[in-house]
Amino acid sequence: MVLIYSRVGAEIRNGYENRINESREVLGILNQRINYEKNRDSKHTDKLTSFQKQKMILRIDSLTQYILLYERTEKLLHQFHTIAPDLFQEIDTIKNAYNEKTDVYVKFLPDEKMIESQLGRTIMGQCFEDENICFSEYGVRSVLIIIYSEINPLLVLAHELGHVRYQVPHLATYFDYFKETYYGRSYEPYFIGHYPTDLSGITAQEYERRFAQYFNIYTKKLKHTTRELTKGSNRS
Repeated sequence: MVLIYSRVGAEIRNGYENRINESREVLGILNQRINYEKNRDSKHTDKLTSFQKQKMILRIDSLTQYILLYERTEKLLHQFHTIAPDLFQEIDTIKNAYNEKTDVYVKFLPDEKMIESQLGRTIMGQCFEDENICFSEYGVRSVLIIIYSEINPLLVLAHELGHVRYQVPHLATYFDYFKETYYGRSYEPYFIGHYPTDLSGITAQEYERRFAQYFNIYTKKLKHTTRELTKGSNRS
């Protein structure tokens, strides 16, 4: 069943980090080869064919996009940690029903990748051996969050982290509730996970509210600091 900073142990991680070093290395090699080809004499017999060049350019575009998504995800996580460090820490150290730490991977994807108007998505499954332990494409004791929206992505991330906050330590009971509440019923996609009695949805809304409070405090401090710096500059 699937529901759609150096730290020790479990943590919030960039979902693109596994391939980022390799992607940067390969991109550098491909760009060097393309530049080398541009400066070569057309008489060389080992020059790339048009097909080979096109294939290489497509690969460069793909790697460039991957690196961009990694960087945007990294920026999103850094902003969230800066604005709401307490919320970040709660998920960064989250544990399951057995007090085992769980990694939470986050990916940012552009709007055209959105599924049925979903702004974000939390994905985890139950291990066959133990329904209290979750898994994702990143392995056992891991969760994947995908942020599709470029509008208020921090608030969307807060919402999805709220789902994680409730589901990971209550996985078995929540999956039972999920089956009983949503299976065999025709709900709009955005309603699934947000039934009035759904504690995961309630926690997600609570995380939104808490993040909004942290954001207001952060912006007020930022404005105050800006005013003080402006005053000091005017005095000098």
